[in-house]
Amino acid sequence: MDKTIKGQKGIAFKPRENEKAIAMGWVNQSHEEIGQYNGDKVIITRSENNGTQFHDIFIHAGKLYESQGKEYKLDGTLLDKKIFIYFNKSQAGTDYMSLSLAEQQKPNGYEQPQEINATNDEGSEDEIPF
Repeated sequence: MDKTIKGQKGIAFKPRENEKAIAMGWVNQSHEEIGQYNGDKVIITRSENNGTQFHDIFIHAGKLYESQGKEYKLDGTLLDKKIFIYFNKSQAGTDYMSLSLAEQQKPNGYEQPQEINATNDEGSEDEIPF
């Protein structure tokens, strides 16, 4: 039977014995050249399943900072949401982390206006009359 995970929730465990991080680095997903350490940080793991070896690549989402005791807040974004992590222990005694996503909050419901650069037909900028 497939277990389900509630919306905006998750769970994480320690890696299995056959799951090991083998490399960390950066990848540039844009078409422009950037500094070596300005790309997305990646971690590459090696695992084995039924005798077949494979690799997973994970892209860094942010850093976790302790907020209130066992609650951690993410400095960065995960699908444009905040993530909270709580440390727990299962009934069988296994340590795990509960993950909870929340919408990013804008101060007082205010959204930052986008910058508008108006130009006329000759290509010069027009002043906005306010």
